[in-house]
Amino acid sequence: MKTNFYRPTHVATHEFDALLDIIRLEAQQICNGGITSAEDAVEYVSDLISKQKILEKDQRMAFWGFDEPNHMPSDCRVIYFYIPTYYLTAAFLTLVVQYSDVLTQNSALIEPLQKALLGCTGRNFTGHGFESFDGFLTAMNIFAAAPVATFLERCPDLCPEFTALWRESDAELRDKLQSGEAGRIPDEWSGKPIDYTQRISDIVAMIDESNRRFQ
Repeated sequence: MKTNFYRPTHVATHEFDALLDIIRLEAQQICNGGITSAEDAVEYVSDLISKQKILEKDQRMAFWGFDEPNHMPSDCRVIYFYIPTYYLTAAFLTLVVQYSDVLTQNSALIEPLQKALLGCTGRNFTGHGFESFDGFLTAMNIFAAAPVATFLERCPDLCPEFTALWRESDAELRDKLQSGEAGRIPDEWSGKPIDYTQRISDIVAMIDESNRRFQ
């Protein structure tokens, strides 16, 4: 199996949106155990790595963005640069958990994941401007489909920045539920309280279920 990811030749938001839908479905399939052999996992990861792009201004980071980040306004950069990277990183780390005996022994396969994980920390999972918190929930929802906690138990030091960010973010969601704060989070546009309880509960439940699936 190979990834459906590609970089469109021309900037066209309708093509970007269609490709993002394809990537979302691909990642969901993989996070749900859609790759059933080590051979297919290696083929997929190898293809994914071949399409990964190192960030010019920070060579420790890598992304699967649809265009160069400096060609995009900051709101589009979240949607078309970071979000596809979140999806494909979630798929990648799922396969590392599922086929750890094969993938973790090969530095040529695991080092690109390290770069992708660091890339994912570039915005601390937040959205753009007044959509900062909503973007944070979107990022957490994407990674919630993957067994992130299980991955971090096995590879806590692969990307310490991602490990810290994930654990802090996961704890923040759980704290908001436990304290009741999830029901009265101020809207970033109007300042009026919004009830995020159900949305946050769904994300936390998905996080727990994804890790149980791969235990």
